Amino acid sequence: MSAPSQFALCGESLFEAGDDERLAELIDWWLDHPEKIAEWSPRYAAEGMGDHVEKCAERFAAMLEEAIADDLSAYGEEVRS
Repeated sequence: MSAPSQFALCGESLFEAGDDERLAELIDWWLDHPEKIAEWSPRYAAEGMGDHVEKCAERFAAMLEEAIADDLSAYGEEVRS
């Protein structure tokens, strides 16, 4: 599947990497169904909010803090770099 498969919320957004014909079909499908665009646009916008740089940075910082805590737990607090 293409990298966007992890972001697709419905089957009309999925296509295999390199399948430009399928991608063109899906683009045409969306253009032919403006009511579906209206239905799905808010969902995609809301889903995308979790991928903003600020949110990603917060999750990355939390992951680093967890990794440090795990390391300190496993090796003791004297092992700090």
